[in-house]
Amino acid sequence: MRLKKLAILSGLLLVATTAPARALMIAPAPINQRVATSDVVVVGKVLRLEEKPVSVKPLPGATMPVEYTIAVVQIQEGLLGAEKMKEVRVGFIVPKNVPNVNPGPAIRPLGPRVANIQLAKDQEYALFLTKHAEGDFYTAVNYFDVIQKNNPNFANEVAQARKHAKLIAEPMVSLKSKDVNDRFQTAAMLIIRYRTQKVGNQAQEPIPAEESKLILLALHDADWTAKPSEPFALTPQMVFFRLGLKNEDGWVQPRDLKQIPEEAKKWLKANAERYPIQRFVAEKASK
Repeated sequence: MRLKKLAILSGLLLVATTAPARALMIAPAPINQRVATSDVVVVGKVLRLEEKPVSVKPLPGATMPVEYTIAVVQIQEGLLGAEKMKEVRVGFIVPKNVPNVNPGPAIRPLGPRVANIQLAKDQEYALFLTKHAEGDFYTAVNYFDVIQKNNPNFANEVAQARKHAKLIAEPMVSLKSKDVNDRFQTAAMLIIRYRTQKVGNQAQEPIPAEESKLILLALHDADWTAKPSEPFALTPQMVFFRLGLKNEDGWVQPRDLKQIPEEAKKWLKANAERYPIQRFVAEKASK
């Protein structure tokens, strides 16, 4: 009986480990969240792949370096953070013993919950990029941070990225917009941007007081009753909790969860002028 159970368990494990990786991937984040957490957002074409890979530690504190293939991408449209850039170097890891077909799909499954992003020469992409902590290049952190032009949703997703990037590029203008939803979208992206801890960012510092005030007021004025337009879409309540408030900030979560929106709006109105939103930053090296 025990051997039979082990055989059944082994079979289930085999099925789990040989199932298509894409089925086990996390769902794509909405475009506004991708924009909020990116250093650079561009639409471009891969001009070439550099012949010599770059060997660099994947994370600060890592013991072993990893080889990155570098794709040189000609920027056709800089949506965010690329105002003075004509090209951007994008690094990706080519797995051992896996043939590099060129051109090919942007995403190559490697195993459960793992997707390796591969860029191919002469192919066009929308890219949501993060500066590598150690190397002089950018990377796409998640599989959904690369959208190939042959994707049927490419034009729509680029249009969304363009809209949200414009809001966050001029935050003080967007936070004063007459459109309540534009103000909320801007506030939501800024909170996600400031409160998402990236590699190497351990310290925190307050953002400018006026910007903090406008963000909190925009969150207060948002429609807390609206239903999410898509899965994982940012809601006022979700964004509010990203502030990371504690008891010493004057926030005590009500036991009745239905009272959270009302109590959160009270807190936002009372604290807009005195609570400084904190953002994660890289720790300064000691002298």
